[in-house]
Amino acid sequence: MPTPVLDIDGTRFDHLLGFFGEIERLLKLPPDWGRSFEALDRVWQKRPGVLLRWHQATRSIDTLGPHFITIIEHLRAQDLTLEFWVDRDAFRDALLKIMDRKSDPAWSAFTTGRVPKEKLHLHLEQEFAVFVRDFPMLVGRAHGQCPIPEVRRELAENLYEEETGGLHAKRPHPELFLEYPRGLGFDLKRFEQVELLPQAKAYRQVLDDATTGRGWAVAASVITLFVEGTSHERAVFDASAPARPAPPLEEHPLVKHYGLPLASLSLTRAHRGVEGDHRLASWRMMLDHVEPNQRVPVLLAMEAALSGWLKYRAEIADVCDVGGAR
Repeated sequence: MPTPVLDIDGTRFDHLLGFFGEIERLLKLPPDWGRSFEALDRVWQKRPGVLLRWHQATRSIDTLGPHFITIIEHLRAQDLTLEFWVDRDAFRDALLKIMDRKSDPAWSAFTTGRVPKEKLHLHLEQEFAVFVRDFPMLVGRAHGQCPIPEVRRELAENLYEEETGGLHAKRPHPELFLEYPRGLGFDLKRFEQVELLPQAKAYRQVLDDATTGRGWAVAASVITLFVEGTSHERAVFDASAPARPAPPLEEHPLVKHYGLPLASLSLTRAHRGVEGDHRLASWRMMLDHVEPNQRVPVLLAMEAALSGWLKYRAEIADVCDVGGAR
């Protein structure tokens, strides 16, 4: 018996009720079927084994917002097969839109010296414990799940640089990060046992979830694209788009406002030496190797990372007494 197929067209609705209406139309449901998630669960329970193909899924992510994630959670709990149809250009645009929103409203307070120095160590400790200390391990998780030789090589180069310092720094990047607090005169023992703040812990859980058992594409997207990337990703594709600022090291905020010695900027130098290659590699992995049916799971993981990061950064701003800064 052939598998029943249901094709959902994301261009046919712009909101949740519209989605329910489309399901009603496709399945010829009576008007009083319920139009709710609970009613939808009952509908699928009576139609096991359906292959559901969602076309224009990136548009649905935009128009449905958080409802899209709820819909997917309900669908995955049923006896059906999900396929998402997302072309390469739509996938790239959706990723760029997510990265456009990676912006911390309070970041200017950190770059203009408005964070009290006695609070600055809190920021550095949380950054170190949330992802910097274990970043090589997180990259390694993506590498270990990947069956594609070209992608494994890209990830291996990233891992080698992070774990050893490679040709640019010659020391592991987590060690180089500690040169910031050392140069500022902070007590490095505080970095040995950092207690994560609530939103910091939640964000770290998002990173662990994304890199554990969900496949290389989700892991690599969250770690190499989201965590390593910035809101300036469009510059990778558009020479007229603003690139990530790279002022002279003498103008680095920690040097200019807090007296950090230039010699303590080894990690900044290392990042500038490899950043261009890392950005290109990350986008190559996403656009050239992620299978079309894996593109929506990647986008959902990226959205989760963004949400967790924004809450984490708001928490950092609050503890550093610059909440809501612009």
